[in-house]
Amino acid sequence: MQRLQKWKYSLKDVEIDPAVSTFTRMYLKEENVRLQERTFFENRSEFALAFSVRFQMPREIPVRRYDYTGPVVFLPEINATEEETLMIVLRDFCDIEILTPEPDWVKQYVAPGQKQIDERISTRQKAILKEKKCLEKDENKRIEARECLKLLYTGETELEPVVWDILDELGGKVERPKRKGKEDGWIYPQVGNKSYPPGVLEIKSTKSNQFGEKGIG
Repeated sequence: MQRLQKWKYSLKDVEIDPAVSTFTRMYLKEENVRLQERTFFENRSEFALAFSVRFQMPREIPVRRYDYTGPVVFLPEINATEEETLMIVLRDFCDIEILTPEPDWVKQYVAPGQKQIDERISTRQKAILKEKKCLEKDENKRIEARECLKLLYTGETELEPVVWDILDELGGKVERPKRKGKEDGWIYPQVGNKSYPPGVLEIKSTKSNQFGEKGIG
């Protein structure tokens, strides 16, 4: 209450508005709807300044009992920031234990023994950053190393660059196609020092376990 300087309302009691009551009964098909009230602070006339309400709705599963909604908290204006007000609500009204955040003006101060700890943190952060970069490089190398496995499951246009790259790695001389929709490239066979006429590459894929000679045309 030390932050409360003025208020624009005070309530001696809380009752359900008839419109709300009618809507609630229509929605729940239940007439016996009531409120659970909780007062946090009062003025000298015992009128509520800070309070919460919950709707209580009867249910029968299997014994008749009341289920209620979460609390709706009503607070007057106080001389606190939004962040401080939220802390007050969570701690004092919702019974949630939270740590007070460090204000900006305290961050410029260095506590005893903090400098050595900060240095160790900085060293570890640099080591973590370095390891992350190494990990990223290894992950990229792993992706490159597994490119050849695409021969086992890819098809159509995705298969073509895999075939070209593998032929290159095997020492073959491959010329990529210059026109789309025509040949899939050219290969220049060579055995020892002897070169052979170039051949046209036609790269195909299949989902069948077997295929005839017509597929090799």
